[in-house]
Amino acid sequence: MLVGLNVAISDLGSEIFSTIYGVKATFTTRRCVLLVIIALITPFCFLQRIDFLSATSLVAVIIYIIFLSNLLIVYLLPRIFSVYFSLKYFRLWRPEGLVRCAPIIASSLCCQVQVSTIYSSLNNPPLSTMRKVLICALSFIFICYSGAGLMGYMAFYHGLNESLPGDMLASYPEDHRAVHIRLGFLYTVAASLPLLLFPLRTALHSLLFEEAVVEEGPLYVDAPLTIPNLRFHWLTGAVIFLSVVASQATDKVEVILTNTGGFAGGASCYLLPAVIGARAVGGSGGGRGNRSTKLIICFLSFLGALIFSSPFLTFLGVDT
Repeated sequence: MLVGLNVAISDLGSEIFSTIYGVKATFTTRRCVLLVIIALITPFCFLQRIDFLSATSLVAVIIYIIFLSNLLIVYLLPRIFSVYFSLKYFRLWRPEGLVRCAPIIASSLCCQVQVSTIYSSLNNPPLSTMRKVLICALSFIFICYSGAGLMGYMAFYHGLNESLPGDMLASYPEDHRAVHIRLGFLYTVAASLPLLLFPLRTALHSLLFEEAVVEEGPLYVDAPLTIPNLRFHWLTGAVIFLSVVASQATDKVEVILTNTGGFAGGASCYLLPAVIGARAVGGSGGGRGNRSTKLIICFLSFLGALIFSSPFLTFLGVDT
């Protein structure tokens, strides 16, 4: 996922550079933009408390709301009320692209990997409160992604013979408004990088160094996992360096999202919760609640298997 963020930073930064200076961005420009932005956000990556980054998340939410409002008011509503608007050109269901889109959709729902880190930074909140926060967060993500996709499709698609780019920002006119929107997205992508490092560092530290097992469960907050300062710093530096190097292998963010969304998204978002749920209800009775839970587990398993195998299917030419 960090590699995909680096590729997105290169794309957005180079597009902003091209729009402002009126020149075509080269590979060297993309690399320089990435290095400059990584240098700016690296100090935030070495923060050891996640609550220091709460303000950046709030700003990102505000930027998403502004983006959706701008898309609705400036582009969608004038298109709907124009005399040339017609619904007969739109295809609201296109199963041909499902295999390619499934891993990208799955990668947008990978926020649960940060739940344990965020939970351990709070002052013993009840699980019911944390559950409500998760429901609100996932609902906001779903509304933003589905709303932006639907409104962008209706605002920028003009006919059956016209191809619509996968990057909706490419459909915006090259003016100051597009620059501001790309700057906002560049901020949200850059602000996500320090947040993603918290669960990644914890996982790497647990993998490379032996830790005491906490019997109370994964959300036990009285004995949080502490990483020594030296390990914390070299793990952070190594992850940033390796992600930057790996991002130079491709300039197509959809390639990164397809693979990370297919493997990581399918495993962590669907298959792993299904396995945990199956173990939790394995010894229970066959009540109505358990039957509905088992149906959900079966659905998650099927969806996870589809998403996990989607990169292989795309490589084999399925769903092209």
